[in-house]
Amino acid sequence: MVIQAGIQAYNGVLRFLERPYEESLRQRQYALYGLFGETVPKENEFLPSLTGRVTHLMISLLLHPAFFILSSVVYYAMHHYALDSGRQFCQAIEDGDKKQLDFFLKIGWNPNQQFQGKPLIFIAYEKKQMKVLKRLLQEESCDPNLTWEGKTLYHLAAKNQDQSTIRLLSTSGANPSAKRGTDHFTPALLAYLEGNADLALEIIDQSHLVSSFVDRNKNTLLNYAWDKKDYPMVEKLIQRGAVPPSEKTLSHYEVMSLIYERKKELIGAQMVRAGWNVNAVG
Repeated sequence: MVIQAGIQAYNGVLRFLERPYEESLRQRQYALYGLFGETVPKENEFLPSLTGRVTHLMISLLLHPAFFILSSVVYYAMHHYALDSGRQFCQAIEDGDKKQLDFFLKIGWNPNQQFQGKPLIFIAYEKKQMKVLKRLLQEESCDPNLTWEGKTLYHLAAKNQDQSTIRLLSTSGANPSAKRGTDHFTPALLAYLEGNADLALEIIDQSHLVSSFVDRNKNTLLNYAWDKKDYPMVEKLIQRGAVPPSEKTLSHYEVMSLIYERKKELIGAQMVRAGWNVNAVG
């Protein structure tokens, strides 16, 4: 008697769910039951298998209008919660709240995500929250080479002549030879153009690419130093093995002028050892 009463109650629930749209429900069931490998039951037929009964009830519930309304409410609630959590994550970075930041990172928040289109490491740097920036970069999944408006954080630090941040980025695996946007300027060139030759050399030493191009016109840092007649910088670059591109080889006259002006014959020998064509016609 108890089992029979349960069966009647079960069928009553199904009839209640199917009543408003019985025909359309039956049509959609044919498609959905096929996905579950079940045979569509006939009208008022009790499904003998437990799997069949559960499948029938699940599909009936999924196709009920109340389910779509409830799922929409849940979706928007979760979406609002995610946005609010994202704001809190960003606020923790802006405020330098390392404790709150640790909490978000421990529960799995991505340090590479963006807030309003800007990577979080840029937000931390612009707000001068260096402890927070260091904490983000310590995350194994954090990418120090993220770009914003065509530049990396390395470019921004080099332009600002921020030596401490450059060293932090270097230890975090940032690329010291990254090229900026359309002009392809490297961090070393930006530091040099800002008047900080020592910082430019430090970046060059980190990249070990003293003769690499620093702009889209295939100039090296040596070309910029030569054009500015910055002979101390030229000498330091040559000592590091700098060689100009073949199409920009200096003439014998220019090399001799450099040696005379510096009053050091040693630089001439260094240039020859570095592979300079000192006999080219300029």
